[in-house]
Amino acid sequence: MGSDEPRLIIIRECTAAMKQCRETAKKSYAERVDDLDEEMLVIDGCFVLEILYRNRLHQLDKSPHTRNSLQHDLLLLENQLPFVVLERLFDLTISKIQSGHSLHDCVIWYCHENLELAPIAKAASDESTNNSFSHRILIHRDAANFKGVQHILHLLHSYYCDDVYPKDKCESFESDGKRLMPCASKLYCAGIKFVSGPRDHLFNIGINEIGCPTGWLRRPQFQIPIRCTERTEAFLRNLIAFEQCCPDVRPYFSSYAFFMNALIDSAVDVDLLVDAGVMQNSFETSEEAASLYNDLTKEVAFDAKRFYFGNICKKAKKCHKRYWARVRSWPAFLILHLSRTYLATPWPFIGFILAFIAVSITITNFVLSLTVRKPK
Repeated sequence: MGSDEPRLIIIRECTAAMKQCRETAKKSYAERVDDLDEEMLVIDGCFVLEILYRNRLHQLDKSPHTRNSLQHDLLLLENQLPFVVLERLFDLTISKIQSGHSLHDCVIWYCHENLELAPIAKAASDESTNNSFSHRILIHRDAANFKGVQHILHLLHSYYCDDVYPKDKCESFESDGKRLMPCASKLYCAGIKFVSGPRDHLFNIGINEIGCPTGWLRRPQFQIPIRCTERTEAFLRNLIAFEQCCPDVRPYFSSYAFFMNALIDSAVDVDLLVDAGVMQNSFETSEEAASLYNDLTKEVAFDAKRFYFGNICKKAKKCHKRYWARVRSWPAFLILHLSRTYLATPWPFIGFILAFIAVSITITNFVLSLTVRKPK
Protein backbone atom coordinates (compact mmCIF):
# COMPACT_ATOMS: atom_id res chain seq x y z
CA MET A 1 0.00 0.00 0.00
CA GLY A 2 2.88 2.31 0.79
CA SER A 3 4.28 2.02 -2.74
CA ASP A 4 0.95 3.18 -4.21
CA GLU A 5 0.76 6.28 -2.05
CA PRO A 6 2.92 8.50 -4.33
CA ARG A 7 0.78 7.51 -7.33
CA LEU A 8 -2.41 8.35 -5.48
CA ILE A 9 -0.98 11.73 -4.55
CA ILE A 10 -0.13 12.48 -8.20
CA ILE A 11 -3.62 11.39 -9.30
CA ARG A 12 -5.22 13.68 -6.71
CA GLU A 13 -3.00 16.57 -7.86
CA CYS A 14 -3.89 15.95 -11.49
CA THR A 15 -7.61 15.74 -10.70
CA ALA A 16 -7.48 18.97 -8.71
CA ALA A 17 -5.60 20.71 -11.53
CA MET A 18 -8.15 19.55 -14.10
CA LYS A 19 -10.98 20.78 -11.91
CA GLN A 20 -9.40 24.24 -11.96
CA CYS A 21 -8.91 24.37 -15.72
CA ARG A 22 -12.12 22.59 -16.70
CA GLU A 23 -13.98 25.79 -17.54
CA THR A 24 -11.03 27.01 -19.60
CA ALA A 25 -10.99 23.71 -21.45
CA LYS A 26 -14.71 23.98 -22.24
CA LYS A 27 -14.11 27.30 -24.00
CA SER A 28 -11.67 25.58 -26.36
CA TYR A 29 -14.45 23.64 -28.08
CA ALA A 30 -16.56 25.15 -30.86
CA GLU A 31 -19.74 23.55 -29.54
CA ARG A 32 -21.06 23.66 -26.02
CA VAL A 33 -19.68 20.86 -23.85
CA ASP A 34 -21.53 20.02 -20.62
CA ASP A 35 -20.26 16.52 -19.86
CA LEU A 36 -16.57 17.43 -19.60
CA ASP A 37 -15.38 16.43 -16.13
CA GLU A 38 -11.97 16.35 -14.51
CA GLU A 39 -11.72 12.56 -14.47
CA MET A 40 -12.21 12.41 -18.24
CA LEU A 41 -9.53 15.07 -18.76
CA VAL A 42 -7.08 13.19 -16.54
CA ILE A 43 -7.64 9.86 -18.32
CA ASP A 44 -7.50 11.23 -21.86
CA GLY A 45 -4.62 13.58 -21.13
CA CYS A 46 -2.50 10.94 -19.40
CA PHE A 47 -3.14 8.54 -22.28
CA VAL A 48 -1.66 11.07 -24.72
CA LEU A 49 1.27 11.82 -22.42
CA GLU A 50 2.06 8.13 -21.96
CA ILE A 51 2.27 7.70 -25.74
CA LEU A 52 4.69 10.61 -25.98
CA TYR A 53 6.75 9.46 -23.00
CA ARG A 54 7.03 5.83 -24.11
CA ASN A 55 8.01 6.99 -27.59
CA ARG A 56 10.75 9.15 -26.09
CA LEU A 57 12.10 6.10 -24.23
CA HIS A 58 11.73 3.91 -27.36
CA GLN A 59 9.27 1.69 -25.49
CA LEU A 60 6.35 2.21 -27.87
CA ASP A 61 5.08 -0.73 -29.90
CA LYS A 62 6.39 -0.19 -33.45
CA SER A 63 4.06 -2.62 -35.21
CA PRO A 64 2.31 -1.01 -38.22
CA HIS A 65 -1.18 -1.59 -36.78
CA THR A 66 -0.33 0.04 -33.45
CA ARG A 67 1.49 2.96 -35.05
CA ASN A 68 -1.37 3.69 -37.43
CA SER A 69 -3.99 3.43 -34.67
CA LEU A 70 -2.11 5.71 -32.28
CA GLN A 71 -1.35 8.22 -34.98
CA HIS A 72 -5.00 8.25 -36.06
CA ASP A 73 -6.20 8.88 -32.50
CA LEU A 74 -3.55 11.48 -31.75
CA LEU A 75 -4.04 13.57 -34.90
CA LEU A 76 -7.79 13.29 -35.45
CA LEU A 77 -9.21 16.80 -35.31
CA GLU A 78 -12.25 15.86 -33.25
CA ASN A 79 -10.03 14.05 -30.71
CA GLN A 80 -7.88 17.06 -29.90
CA LEU A 81 -7.49 17.93 -26.23
CA PRO A 82 -6.93 21.54 -25.17
CA PHE A 83 -3.19 22.08 -24.96
CA VAL A 84 -3.57 23.76 -21.58
CA VAL A 85 -4.78 20.41 -20.23
CA LEU A 86 -1.78 18.54 -21.60
CA GLU A 87 0.66 21.18 -20.37
CA ARG A 88 -0.74 21.13 -16.84
CA LEU A 89 -0.66 17.34 -16.66
CA PHE A 90 2.83 17.30 -18.19
CA ASP A 91 4.11 19.64 -15.48
CA LEU A 92 2.66 17.38 -12.76
CA THR A 93 3.97 14.12 -14.23
CA ILE A 94 6.60 13.79 -16.95
CA SER A 95 8.46 17.01 -16.19
CA LYS A 96 9.20 15.62 -12.71
CA ILE A 97 10.69 12.45 -14.21
CA GLN A 98 12.80 13.96 -16.99
CA SER A 99 14.03 17.53 -17.08
CA GLY A 100 15.13 19.62 -20.02
CA HIS A 101 12.42 18.48 -22.44
CA SER A 102 9.20 20.35 -22.95
CA LEU A 103 5.85 19.04 -24.11
CA HIS A 104 6.47 20.71 -27.47
CA ASP A 105 9.68 18.69 -27.89
CA CYS A 106 7.95 15.40 -27.12
CA VAL A 107 5.11 16.04 -29.57
CA ILE A 108 7.42 17.03 -32.43
CA TRP A 109 9.77 14.15 -31.75
CA TYR A 110 6.87 11.69 -31.82
CA CYS A 111 5.76 13.00 -35.20
CA HIS A 112 9.29 12.80 -36.56
CA GLU A 113 9.66 9.21 -35.38
CA ASN A 114 6.26 7.90 -36.44
CA LEU A 115 4.96 10.02 -39.31
CA GLU A 116 8.19 9.62 -41.29
CA LEU A 117 7.78 12.95 -43.02
CA ALA A 118 8.20 15.54 -40.30
CA PRO A 119 11.34 17.54 -41.02
CA ILE A 120 13.60 18.01 -38.05
CA ALA A 121 16.61 20.23 -38.01
CA LYS A 122 19.90 18.53 -38.79
CA ALA A 123 21.15 16.53 -35.87
CA ALA A 124 24.29 17.29 -34.00
CA SER A 125 27.29 15.30 -35.17
CA ASP A 126 27.39 13.38 -31.90
CA GLU A 127 24.11 11.55 -31.45
CA SER A 128 25.06 10.42 -27.98
CA THR A 129 25.18 13.89 -26.47
CA ASN A 130 22.60 14.44 -23.77
CA ASN A 131 21.34 17.63 -25.31
CA SER A 132 21.17 16.38 -28.90
CA PHE A 133 17.42 15.75 -28.67
CA SER A 134 16.50 19.33 -27.75
CA HIS A 135 19.16 20.66 -30.11
CA ARG A 136 17.71 18.80 -33.07
CA ILE A 137 14.15 19.83 -32.28
CA LEU A 138 14.51 23.53 -31.70
CA ILE A 139 17.62 24.53 -33.64
CA HIS A 140 15.38 26.13 -36.29
CA ARG A 141 12.27 26.65 -34.17
CA ASP A 142 12.23 29.03 -31.23
CA ALA A 143 9.98 27.85 -28.40
CA ALA A 144 8.31 31.26 -28.47
CA ASN A 145 6.77 30.30 -31.82
CA PHE A 146 4.62 27.73 -30.01
CA LYS A 147 3.10 30.17 -27.57
CA GLY A 148 -0.68 30.16 -27.63
CA VAL A 149 -1.17 26.85 -29.45
CA GLN A 150 -4.60 25.33 -28.81
CA HIS A 151 -3.89 21.62 -29.35
CA ILE A 152 -1.42 19.16 -30.88
CA LEU A 153 -2.53 19.81 -34.47
CA HIS A 154 -2.08 23.52 -33.92
CA LEU A 155 1.42 22.86 -32.57
CA LEU A 156 2.38 20.80 -35.63
CA HIS A 157 0.97 23.46 -37.93
CA SER A 158 3.02 26.13 -36.17
CA TYR A 159 6.15 23.99 -36.29
CA TYR A 160 5.90 23.43 -40.03
CA CYS A 161 4.61 26.79 -41.14
CA ASP A 162 6.09 29.49 -38.92
CA ASP A 163 8.67 31.51 -40.83
CA VAL A 164 8.32 29.30 -43.94
CA TYR A 165 7.04 32.18 -46.03
CA PRO A 166 6.54 35.84 -45.15
CA LYS A 167 2.90 36.85 -45.09
CA ASP A 168 3.40 39.17 -48.05
CA LYS A 169 4.66 36.22 -50.14
CA CYS A 170 1.08 35.01 -50.51
CA GLU A 171 -0.15 36.60 -53.72
CA SER A 172 -3.47 36.33 -55.47
CA PHE A 173 -3.34 33.47 -57.95
CA GLU A 174 -5.41 33.62 -61.12
CA SER A 175 -6.29 30.17 -62.43
CA ASP A 176 -7.57 29.52 -65.94
CA GLY A 177 -10.30 27.34 -64.47
CA LYS A 178 -8.69 24.10 -65.65
CA ARG A 179 -5.50 23.18 -63.79
CA LEU A 180 -3.18 25.13 -61.54
CA MET A 181 -0.27 23.88 -63.65
CA PRO A 182 0.57 20.94 -65.96
CA CYS A 183 1.21 17.59 -64.29
CA ALA A 184 4.68 16.13 -63.78
CA SER A 185 4.70 14.05 -66.99
CA LYS A 186 3.72 17.05 -69.12
CA LEU A 187 6.32 19.24 -67.44
CA TYR A 188 8.93 16.57 -68.07
CA CYS A 189 7.99 16.41 -71.75
CA ALA A 190 8.41 20.18 -71.84
CA GLY A 191 12.03 19.81 -70.78
CA ILE A 192 11.69 20.40 -67.02
CA LYS A 193 13.99 18.17 -65.00
CA PHE A 194 12.92 16.97 -61.55
CA VAL A 195 15.77 16.87 -59.06
CA SER A 196 16.01 15.90 -55.42
CA GLY A 197 16.42 19.07 -53.40
CA PRO A 198 17.12 19.51 -49.69
CA ARG A 199 14.75 17.44 -47.55
CA ASP A 200 14.91 19.72 -44.52
CA HIS A 201 11.33 20.86 -44.99
CA LEU A 202 8.13 19.58 -46.57
CA PHE A 203 7.57 22.90 -48.36
CA ASN A 204 11.11 23.26 -49.71
CA ILE A 205 9.94 23.53 -53.31
CA GLY A 206 11.35 25.63 -56.10
CA ILE A 207 12.10 25.94 -59.82
CA ASN A 208 15.55 27.04 -60.99
CA GLU A 209 16.69 27.70 -64.52
CA ILE A 210 20.31 26.71 -65.12
CA GLY A 211 22.36 25.93 -68.20
CA CYS A 212 24.13 27.68 -71.04
CA PRO A 213 23.62 31.44 -71.24
CA THR A 214 22.49 31.17 -74.84
CA GLY A 215 19.17 29.78 -73.66
CA TRP A 216 18.58 26.94 -76.10
CA LEU A 217 20.28 24.39 -73.84
CA ARG A 218 18.77 25.77 -70.67
CA ARG A 219 16.75 23.19 -68.77
CA PRO A 220 14.66 24.27 -65.77
CA GLN A 221 15.07 22.20 -62.62
CA PHE A 222 12.11 21.46 -60.37
CA GLN A 223 13.23 20.79 -56.79
CA ILE A 224 10.70 19.12 -54.53
CA PRO A 225 10.94 16.58 -51.67
CA ILE A 226 8.03 14.11 -51.46
CA ARG A 227 7.58 11.26 -49.00
CA CYS A 228 4.41 9.21 -49.41
CA THR A 229 3.56 6.64 -46.72
CA GLU A 230 0.43 5.16 -45.19
CA ARG A 231 0.59 7.81 -42.47
CA THR A 232 0.87 10.73 -44.88
CA GLU A 233 -2.85 10.88 -45.59
CA ALA A 234 -4.00 11.16 -41.96
CA PHE A 235 -1.33 13.77 -41.26
CA LEU A 236 -2.31 15.98 -44.19
CA ARG A 237 -6.07 15.46 -43.95
CA ASN A 238 -6.30 16.53 -40.32
CA LEU A 239 -4.10 19.57 -40.80
CA ILE A 240 -6.17 20.57 -43.84
CA ALA A 241 -9.36 20.12 -41.79
CA PHE A 242 -7.85 22.30 -39.07
CA GLU A 243 -7.10 25.04 -41.60
CA GLN A 244 -10.58 24.84 -43.10
CA CYS A 245 -12.21 25.15 -39.66
CA CYS A 246 -10.05 28.10 -38.57
CA PRO A 247 -10.09 31.00 -41.05
CA ASP A 248 -7.37 32.82 -39.09
CA VAL A 249 -4.88 30.00 -39.71
CA ARG A 250 -2.80 30.36 -42.86
CA PRO A 251 -3.74 27.52 -45.26
CA TYR A 252 -0.29 26.16 -46.06
CA PHE A 253 -1.34 22.51 -46.07
CA SER A 254 -4.48 23.19 -48.10
CA SER A 255 -2.30 25.00 -50.65
CA TYR A 256 0.15 22.09 -50.60
CA ALA A 257 -2.68 19.62 -51.26
CA PHE A 258 -3.91 21.56 -54.30
CA PHE A 259 -0.35 21.90 -55.56
CA MET A 260 0.32 18.16 -55.24
CA ASN A 261 -3.03 17.35 -56.86
CA ALA A 262 -1.96 19.41 -59.87
CA LEU A 263 1.53 17.90 -59.99
CA ILE A 264 0.36 14.28 -59.69
CA ASP A 265 -2.48 13.40 -62.02
CA SER A 266 -1.93 9.65 -62.45
CA ALA A 267 0.38 6.74 -61.69
CA VAL A 268 2.58 7.86 -64.60
CA ASP A 269 3.48 11.01 -62.69
CA VAL A 270 4.26 9.01 -59.56
CA ASP A 271 6.58 6.67 -61.48
CA LEU A 272 8.34 9.63 -63.07
CA LEU A 273 8.93 11.35 -59.72
CA VAL A 274 10.12 8.12 -58.11
CA ASP A 275 12.55 7.42 -60.96
CA ALA A 276 13.85 10.99 -60.67
CA GLY A 277 14.63 10.39 -57.00
CA VAL A 278 12.42 13.18 -55.66
CA MET A 279 9.62 10.97 -54.33
CA GLN A 280 9.72 8.09 -51.86
CA ASN A 281 6.66 5.92 -52.30
CA SER A 282 5.89 3.32 -49.61
CA PHE A 283 2.63 2.16 -51.19
CA GLU A 284 2.46 -1.13 -53.07
CA THR A 285 1.34 0.53 -56.30
CA SER A 286 1.76 3.92 -57.90
CA GLU A 287 -2.00 4.15 -58.35
CA GLU A 288 -2.48 4.24 -54.56
CA ALA A 289 -0.04 7.10 -54.17
CA ALA A 290 -1.71 9.05 -56.99
CA SER A 291 -5.15 8.48 -55.47
CA LEU A 292 -3.94 9.80 -52.13
CA TYR A 293 -3.05 13.22 -53.55
CA ASN A 294 -6.01 13.31 -55.95
CA ASP A 295 -8.50 12.72 -53.11
CA LEU A 296 -6.98 15.20 -50.65
CA THR A 297 -8.67 18.22 -52.18
CA LYS A 298 -12.16 16.77 -52.45
CA GLU A 299 -14.65 19.00 -50.61
CA VAL A 300 -11.83 21.42 -49.73
CA ALA A 301 -12.39 25.08 -50.58
CA PHE A 302 -9.71 26.61 -52.80
CA ASP A 303 -8.80 30.17 -51.87
CA ALA A 304 -6.99 31.77 -54.80
CA LYS A 305 -6.14 34.80 -52.67
CA ARG A 306 -4.31 32.63 -50.14
CA PHE A 307 -2.56 30.08 -52.33
CA TYR A 308 1.03 29.84 -51.16
CA PHE A 309 2.43 27.98 -54.16
CA GLY A 310 1.11 30.37 -56.78
CA ASN A 311 4.53 31.64 -57.87
CA ILE A 312 5.82 28.10 -58.41
CA CYS A 313 2.75 27.21 -60.47
CA LYS A 314 3.21 30.35 -62.56
CA LYS A 315 6.86 29.46 -63.25
CA ALA A 316 5.93 25.90 -64.20
CA LYS A 317 3.23 27.09 -66.63
CA LYS A 318 5.61 29.66 -68.07
CA CYS A 319 8.32 27.07 -68.72
CA HIS A 320 5.76 24.72 -70.25
CA LYS A 321 4.35 27.36 -72.61
CA ARG A 322 7.81 28.66 -73.56
CA TYR A 323 8.91 25.17 -74.58
CA TRP A 324 5.93 24.46 -76.82
CA ALA A 325 6.15 27.95 -78.32
CA ARG A 326 9.58 26.99 -79.70
CA VAL A 327 8.39 23.66 -81.08
CA ARG A 328 6.25 24.31 -84.14
CA SER A 329 7.20 21.29 -86.22
CA TRP A 330 8.42 17.73 -85.72
CA PRO A 331 12.03 18.50 -86.75
CA ALA A 332 12.17 21.34 -84.25
CA PHE A 333 10.71 19.09 -81.56
CA LEU A 334 13.25 16.35 -82.31
CA ILE A 335 16.22 18.73 -82.28
CA LEU A 336 15.14 20.39 -79.03
CA HIS A 337 14.39 17.06 -77.35
CA LEU A 338 17.76 15.56 -78.35
CA SER A 339 19.63 18.69 -77.28
CA ARG A 340 18.05 18.69 -73.84
CA THR A 341 18.38 14.94 -73.40
CA TYR A 342 21.96 14.42 -74.53
CA LEU A 343 23.50 17.91 -74.55
CA ALA A 344 22.23 19.32 -71.26
CA THR A 345 25.74 19.55 -69.73
CA PRO A 346 28.98 21.01 -71.18
CA TRP A 347 30.96 17.76 -71.59
CA PRO A 348 28.47 15.93 -73.84
CA PHE A 349 28.18 19.14 -75.85
CA ILE A 350 31.97 19.37 -76.30
CA GLY A 351 32.06 15.68 -77.21
CA PHE A 352 29.33 16.24 -79.78
CA ILE A 353 31.27 19.13 -81.38
CA LEU A 354 34.47 17.07 -81.57
CA ALA A 355 32.60 14.10 -83.02
CA PHE A 356 30.91 16.38 -85.55
CA ILE A 357 34.28 17.80 -86.63
CA ALA A 358 35.79 14.32 -86.92
CA VAL A 359 32.87 13.06 -89.00
CA SER A 360 32.99 16.17 -91.19
CA ILE A 361 36.72 15.68 -91.87
CA THR A 362 36.15 12.00 -92.67
CA ILE A 363 33.34 12.77 -95.11
CA THR A 364 35.38 15.56 -96.71
CA ASN A 365 38.37 13.28 -97.24
CA PHE A 366 36.15 10.58 -98.67
CA VAL A 367 34.52 12.98 -101.13
CA LEU A 368 37.89 14.37 -102.13
CA SER A 369 39.26 10.89 -102.71
CA LEU A 370 36.46 10.25 -105.18
CA THR A 371 36.57 13.55 -107.01
CA VAL A 372 40.27 14.35 -107.20
CA ARG A 373 42.02 12.37 -109.93
CA LYS A 374 45.57 11.26 -109.59
CA PRO A 375 47.97 12.76 -112.22
CA LYS A 376 49.17 10.40 -115.01
